[in-house]
Amino acid sequence: MNTLSRIILCLILFSLLSCGGVDNSFVNKVKIFEPKWIDLSERFSYLQRNLDLAEKRYGSDLSQVEALFTSVSAEERVELSNLRSQYREMVKEKDEIQDDYEKKVAGFTELVYGFNDWENKLMKGKLKEDKARADFIIYQQEYERLDQEVRDLQTKLLKNMERHNSILESMVKRLGIFTNFDIQAK
Repeated sequence: MNTLSRIILCLILFSLLSCGGVDNSFVNKVKIFEPKWIDLSERFSYLQRNLDLAEKRYGSDLSQVEALFTSVSAEERVELSNLRSQYREMVKEKDEIQDDYEKKVAGFTELVYGFNDWENKLMKGKLKEDKARADFIIYQQEYERLDQEVRDLQTKLLKNMERHNSILESMVKRLGIFTNFDIQAK
């Protein structure tokens, strides 16, 4: 379990211990909603693992293949240069995904801390029920929005990794070598 997941779990457990005299049906809705933050945290962890893998492999894989460019004809080198340009564009896309990920994880952390603070106030009876219900709807909507954005990022990253595999496969075929540079998401 990563650090972010531990923090979220601790905050949720802390909030459970501070329950007061609040409408039980509403409290139950809030408690049922809580585990979704951990699910979303796990999706962020999945993205981070694969972004780290891509960061590690992309430059290394290209360097290994580029070292062999001189072993082929000039015509093949032109084709390989075109593929290298496509690869560099693919790396830029991965960097944009990384930037987007970092913004989203910062927003997620802020949202979870806000939710836990709100929940603590709710359990201590420091919020009016109408306001608390309206706030809860907003938290649910923010969760749904962020959840969809993270799923979209996952899709983009997986397509980016597939593109890495495809471009490098084309390069090694042109070079006439039998090396597999495929990356599988973890």
